[in-house]
Amino acid sequence: MPAINIVSKSRVASEMRIDADFYHPYHESIDKKISNLNYTNLGNEIDVITDYHANGSYETLKKHVTLLDKPDYALMIRTKDFEDDEFEKNVKHITESAYNFLAKTKLYGGEVVINKIGNAGRVYIVPFLDRPVSLGMNQLMIRTSKRINNFYLYTYLKTKYGASNVKKRIIGSVPFSYDKMSVRKIKVPFLSNIFQEEVGKLVIKHLQLLKEGKHKYKQALKIITDAVGEIKCTERFSNNTYIKSFSGISYSKRLDSQFFHPKYDEIFKAISSVGYSRIGDVANLAKGTQVSNTSNEGVLCASIKDVKKGIIHTKERTKQKRIITIQPEDLVYAITGATIGKVGINIYDELVAISGDLVRISPYAINPYYLLAALDTDLLKTYSKRYITGATNGHMSSNDVAKIPIPLINDKDQQKVIQLIKDCFKLCEKSADEMNIAKMAVETAIEQGEEHVFKMFDYYS
Repeated sequence: MPAINIVSKSRVASEMRIDADFYHPYHESIDKKISNLNYTNLGNEIDVITDYHANGSYETLKKHVTLLDKPDYALMIRTKDFEDDEFEKNVKHITESAYNFLAKTKLYGGEVVINKIGNAGRVYIVPFLDRPVSLGMNQLMIRTSKRINNFYLYTYLKTKYGASNVKKRIIGSVPFSYDKMSVRKIKVPFLSNIFQEEVGKLVIKHLQLLKEGKHKYKQALKIITDAVGEIKCTERFSNNTYIKSFSGISYSKRLDSQFFHPKYDEIFKAISSVGYSRIGDVANLAKGTQVSNTSNEGVLCASIKDVKKGIIHTKERTKQKRIITIQPEDLVYAITGATIGKVGINIYDELVAISGDLVRISPYAINPYYLLAALDTDLLKTYSKRYITGATNGHMSSNDVAKIPIPLINDKDQQKVIQLIKDCFKLCEKSADEMNIAKMAVETAIEQGEEHVFKMFDYYS
């Protein structure tokens, strides 16, 4: 049923918006709720709102700033990094001189960031990364005044009330965008400083636990990599010239030079030195099927977008009949495009249907947490590229995934890896709980008043 709302001419004139989405009944009900509270427009509480291009013209920025793939003085944080929650691998760096030139967009942790274009209106918070960080392009960075706590602001913007306020102010059509004026007009409930500080503590705890969890995960992968030994053969084979026997080509049934690059032999040799099993020898595999109809009922379903930091996160469900499902503690492995090699585990206590861009891995002779860690090492991510076929859009088959060799390090170290991965997931779960409590506290304060929330803080503390 279409949503209909009647708006006065004076309201349209004051808002300077004539698009129906802005006046959607849902957004209007949220706006009415916030307007009945003691609220402020965010523009009144901003100390700093800036973006990458505040540092100079396109020409000037091009002259002083070059994005680097190799590690350097500072991280240039992009929307992709926020979305992937990944600030170490596949990121961009800048030199110290470029970082100092971008003085207006230095980040120290705790700043609120809103995406300007693409995923317009998406809200992030800058984690504490213990290194120099600079704001990337197509993002707005916000630092608030003392009356509005930055961590409280972030939490509010992630609630249904804040999200509605942000979404209705998206401008443009294709592509959608967000500008500084849109940010300044966001209505924010002006709750007490004590309440805001309590919410801030929860968000800081959320970030700390997440950081600890990532460190555990990194330690687990390092144990495997150290046992196998680091492989550095890029320079040795930079000329891309190498010779293979006809028998080797005939056996592999591959003619492309990529498959026979010597780096893969070097990696396999290192893995062989500690012993290995191929995935197909320790797990059952099956390719997923396209899940086209999602709903609020049925079986949980996931695609590659739902795999983040080794875990499947999804709320979508499907009633589709012909599906491929994974059991609890089964793994999925991405087999298409730029995401090839991305791996995740089912931590739900129920079945999850998987899409056609994923392969199900059901381990029966190897621990799933150890297998997850091994597949997520740079070593095996590099080796898996050997089996990619296709020119424009790479692809792997489930048979190719089955061929990937898993290093079998000593049992004692395997147990360390397993425990670290489990500890990581527990910390990440606690981190999510802290953030959920913070959001619930803000929503409760809006709906029932702050006095109902302080009991909640006492209960969860």
